[in-house]
Amino acid sequence: MNEVSDAAQIARQSWSLLCPSDAVPVRVLTDGERFANHPAPDAAPISAARQSGDVLESQLPQLRAMAMLLAAQRWREQGGATPARLADAADWLAARILLLGLSHVLVTVEVFSRLDLANRRCRAWSEQAGLPFTPALPILVADAGGELCLQAWSRSAEVALSLAGGRVRLARHCERRLQALLARVS
Repeated sequence: MNEVSDAAQIARQSWSLLCPSDAVPVRVLTDGERFANHPAPDAAPISAARQSGDVLESQLPQLRAMAMLLAAQRWREQGGATPARLADAADWLAARILLLGLSHVLVTVEVFSRLDLANRRCRAWSEQAGLPFTPALPILVADAGGELCLQAWSRSAEVALSLAGGRVRLARHCERRLQALLARVS
């Protein structure tokens, strides 16, 4: 594998997927994960996100719950002691994929493997729940908008309606989706 030429080829193919005709763009300010790991993050991106209509992850507590459930399941299966930081970045991404129905995610070369790991965790959860799973496809770019923002697309009609209806409607969608996923694995 030649990482440089492979990355260039993937990037060229990714651009053709950039705006799938049946998908809605979803920009998530990943402040929920950020606040969990940094005591005082800069508030400027949060203010900008509220004005631009981006989704604030901290207003969707279901994402945090799903990330923690994914992490707890993994640690329980490994039988080891619970680490100081339970969920990692791949757990958070997997939670976003599962609850927001993400079909495409902008990634840089540095986080390409994180998307693969998140997809594997989603697949394991879905198999346990007896549900089909289609992995989120990478759209490789040089800059994905910084560490505070996730740019993705969802093919879920429910997510599209929820985004149009505002934060409360999206939170209700995430709550229904989380409950449905939990009911299948309980």
